[in-house]
Amino acid sequence: MGGIDLLTGLSGTWDGPNRLWLRPTEAPHESQSTATVLPVIGGRFVRIDYTWAYQGEPQEGSLLVGYETEDDVVTAVWTDSWHMGDKLMVCRGVAEASGSVDVRGSYAVQSGPDWGWRTVIRSRDDGTFVMIMYNITPEGTEALAVEAVYTRAAPR
Repeated sequence: MGGIDLLTGLSGTWDGPNRLWLRPTEAPHESQSTATVLPVIGGRFVRIDYTWAYQGEPQEGSLLVGYETEDDVVTAVWTDSWHMGDKLMVCRGVAEASGSVDVRGSYAVQSGPDWGWRTVIRSRDDGTFVMIMYNITPEGTEALAVEAVYTRAAPR
């Protein structure tokens, strides 16, 4: 399993606040979020399915993460109902020594060159985990786009 041990350890149901920045200089849009972390395909991959809302409209996303042992690289496929629509983003990156996962992909923009997207998943000492996403300009400037902080959900 290697580089996705952190994600496997997060298996279960989570909830918490989600913040979305449309522009770095504006206040974020806030909503409640849920996440389900599930090892799949014999534990070789981990899928994170999550929900959130934009202006009261429910949204959902999914991130499938794997680790290629031979190349020592984390790979992921990401999509969601708001950012990606009917497209998939393929991402590649690393598993940090701390256990966090950091992957990058890109998406097409009609009016110019492709933009980048970076997703970081990190567990914190207080038992929560965060999923942070950054928009990256063609020049390489990163801007915070999404931050979700998840706490393990109480059993229902």
